[in-house]
Amino acid sequence: MHGTGTTAVFVQAVDSTMRAIAGRAPAAGNPSAAGDTPPGPPPSLLTMAEIVRLRGRADAQALRLRYHEARLHAVDELEGKHARAAYEAIEQARVEALGQRRMPGVDANITAMIDQHCRDRKFDRATRREQVPLAEALRVLARERLCGSPPPPAAQAMVELWRPFFDTRVAPRLDALRAHLREERSFAAGLRELIGALDLGGPGSEPREQRKLARCEAAAGEEEAPQQPRAGRLAASDAQPALRQATPGRCEGERAAAADLAGAPERADADAGDPVPDSTPPRGQGASYRAYTTAFDQTVGAEELCDASELHRLRARLDRELARLPELVGRLASRLQRRLQARQMRDWAFDLEEGLLDPGRLERIVVSPDHGLSFRMEKASAFRDTVVGLLIDNSSSMRGRPLAVAAMSADILARTLERCGIQVEILGFTTRTWKGGRAREQWERDGRASAPGRLAELRHIIYKAADTPWRRARKNLGLMLRDGLPKENIDGEALLWAHRRLLARPEARRILVVVSDGAPADNATLSANPGDYLERHLHEVIAWIEQRSPVELLAIGIGHDVTRHYRRALTLRDADELGAALLEQLSRLFDERV
Repeated sequence: MHGTGTTAVFVQAVDSTMRAIAGRAPAAGNPSAAGDTPPGPPPSLLTMAEIVRLRGRADAQALRLRYHEARLHAVDELEGKHARAAYEAIEQARVEALGQRRMPGVDANITAMIDQHCRDRKFDRATRREQVPLAEALRVLARERLCGSPPPPAAQAMVELWRPFFDTRVAPRLDALRAHLREERSFAAGLRELIGALDLGGPGSEPREQRKLARCEAAAGEEEAPQQPRAGRLAASDAQPALRQATPGRCEGERAAAADLAGAPERADADAGDPVPDSTPPRGQGASYRAYTTAFDQTVGAEELCDASELHRLRARLDRELARLPELVGRLASRLQRRLQARQMRDWAFDLEEGLLDPGRLERIVVSPDHGLSFRMEKASAFRDTVVGLLIDNSSSMRGRPLAVAAMSADILARTLERCGIQVEILGFTTRTWKGGRAREQWERDGRASAPGRLAELRHIIYKAADTPWRRARKNLGLMLRDGLPKENIDGEALLWAHRRLLARPEARRILVVVSDGAPADNATLSANPGDYLERHLHEVIAWIEQRSPVELLAIGIGHDVTRHYRRALTLRDADELGAALLEQLSRLFDERV
């Protein structure tokens, strides 16, 4: 809180800064960015949230005054308030992209303001698209595309909901407009065409995808929308019996629904030679979960997803990011390495009949010549007899800075633990296509059965196998920076896959670390099943591993609370904290075995 005098000085400074950025004073009644009201007379006391809002709104309005010419846009000619709001949101992203190039501090203020705005409107708790106006999501997604500014933590939920729509309907046209950021007339013409193609006008003034999903949830049986079964509208307590009554065995993905995880048969992947486990949870743990078809699922090495030259370019980009990594991460990595190596060096077996001569026992021969020589031998270290699996969410909600930091953290972890003789496996998970792809198409050809189960083409990526040296796999980690890789995420099946790989390892101790930024999300699956279908399956898989498996499970959430799922978990507000948190949490795990 600030006193009246301090508040007045602060507001005057904000106003002066806004005028300096804009190059002119705002006209009376001139609307500010994206529909917000301009900063008005301040209250006598300002909270920190109000300071954030005031700074961000002032900077956003200043950039609009500087780079926006209203007569070139003719927004009033657009039909429907949602179309006009979407247009204004993308135009505001354009002016902010121009300002960010010269004034990075302005970008930080606007990002903080958007984060606070999303918290105020409770967009960080959104679970359905209808809870978030399209214009709000477009503002954040267009900034990410034009400015390179990742969504703030409180905007992650709404971005995750709207990204499939954005990537398929908006992003291709917006990429073409990027070259005309400074050519305002050309940008305005292209933006009007973009908004027109979205079909936002008319009474409903909502995008087609949102209208279809809303109709599907409100009433069953409409042919235009994906048919959500009656079970999808039941309460969570009623959903389980309804699913058990669904027609079983329509496809190969419904094999062995009651098989126990530990004894479930492996299947050969359709696209790669690596055997992956059946995704069916253990007996009594979510037996209703199934995949409609696994024919299009893929387990693939990272090097197979792009050519060598692109992989080399992406790795070089990752190396540049690593050079800017905070020194704290490097210090923590060195400290972890020293601690582990010190413990390994003390791990010897003494008084053996053969091995290396033990100089510490030579005095016994002097005192008692009849005493034989004593030998020692280094024994298998508890630390070296360990494998660490790192499972990284590669979905679109991790796009940008979170995924880049995850790649850097995985790189540092692999190098550090490999020097200590500890095997490390790095895996990623996403889907091959948006909105179900061929799996959904097959379901539609088969008659759109009720409660079909998972409707997605899984993509499980092996960045580094446990037995592969880091120097041979290092180039693969650059793939996480590739545009177009992140799509949707089925966390439960990915966790089962990574778990099965660790169970097949010979090491006595197995640790699995999951890095994610929220609950599973797949548009096709959730539109045809209960709303908590994927999340419930994830919860059941986690519970089974934590209660019955020898694998030690640790989760790190970025921007979303994962402690409600995982017993041992840590939630980060900022992706940049991941490297330090990952090394610190592993240090504690190793300390538990001292």
